[in-house]
Amino acid sequence: MKKETEFNKKPHSWKLKSILFLLIIALGGAIYFYFWLSHANELRQNAQIVIDKVERYEILIQELKNENDRCQDFITQRQGDFGDFEYCKGYVNWYENNVK
Repeated sequence: MKKETEFNKKPHSWKLKSILFLLIIALGGAIYFYFWLSHANELRQNAQIVIDKVERYEILIQELKNENDRCQDFITQRQGDFGDFEYCKGYVNWYENNVK
């Protein structure tokens, strides 16, 4: 009788262990997916921040170029206030040394 109960216990124990093993694998996969998804979301947010910075940089460069063009036109016309002329002269110098 004892041998029969031991024989009956083994398959049941094996099934329970295999179910627990599969549950652990599924739980590990779910945890891995959660961390992968959060990492991907973080990368997406960082990429959006970089894109925003690039857009602002491009706007700034365009504004600097517009001011440079305005000063170039002002200098070639040689009309206007001496202070504006000096400002434009200094700005064009700065633009050529630092932006181009």
